[in-house]
Amino acid sequence: MNINTFTNISVCFFLIMSFLAPTISASETETVTKHLWLNLDKTNNQCPEELDYFPEGGLRTFYCHAKTFLSYEKLQQLSPLPIFSKGPHSKTQLNLAAKNDFGYYNKDFVKWLRENAIPAAQNPRFKALTRSLYHQYVKPLARAYYVVHERLMADSDYLQKEQETYFKLIEAQSLPEYYVDNYFAELIEQGFNLMSSKPACRFGFGA
Repeated sequence: MNINTFTNISVCFFLIMSFLAPTISASETETVTKHLWLNLDKTNNQCPEELDYFPEGGLRTFYCHAKTFLSYEKLQQLSPLPIFSKGPHSKTQLNLAAKNDFGYYNKDFVKWLRENAIPAAQNPRFKALTRSLYHQYVKPLARAYYVVHERLMADSDYLQKEQETYFKLIEAQSLPEYYVDNYFAELIEQGFNLMSSKPACRFGFGA
């Protein structure tokens, strides 16, 4: 997956939000996504059941704020493709409480997302307009996910072994709570934020 840090976190960020309905025009997709990027500093926590660590939290915290302007339902309306190929999420609702199952993203949706939901990737002027917002609200989380991804990909044998163990525990419904947290200690020692490092490791292992 050779994408830069900005694209990497943008994809992750939009993946955590979503819904399934008729396809909407490319111009509306651009309008909605640009509005979100330009107003990251005006978001509010839309998940009252979740503690709010924004902008220091992980992707779920980020999702709970981005949901102010782009809900799971709206993202699926914008997309011509289903967001998930399988998992606990329905076409109209995310199930974030499932402990023995998780959503598998539709790879074609991810490709569509990269091409349509990151305006700054193709628009230098828009990139300049959102640079300060990116640095304040996205970059710290982006760095954590990027570092985790690079380290996991650097040792494919280790990653495969750990993933196999992880999936077996899920299948047997015996996955210990906070199991993947064992992998984030080194990041904390290097100065990464606790609340972004933990979910980055979970995401890397497919949690």
